[in-house]
Amino acid sequence: MKRTDTAKPNSAANPNPFASFRTACPHCGVDGKLIVVEAVLSVTGKKLHMRSPLSADGFEVSTNSRDASTDEEVVRCGACGKRFSLSEVTL
Repeated sequence: MKRTDTAKPNSAANPNPFASFRTACPHCGVDGKLIVVEAVLSVTGKKLHMRSPLSADGFEVSTNSRDASTDEEVVRCGACGKRFSLSEVTL
């Protein structure tokens, strides 16, 4: 299931009107290497360990749950190895 958040208006900083996330690392600046590695399922509170690439419109969560909403997402940069909160790249 693809997670998408409310889109922000189109602007120079956000050329994709449907983008919800920046795909460049806030620490090293490399684009396209962000991976969601942890998240907590909102409904059950279960912590998931995953390797889901982050795109401008979200990331995939593999679960049998009908509600795949997540909280406390942790992202890792494949270039510099830094781990940080998804909120650091949320538009």
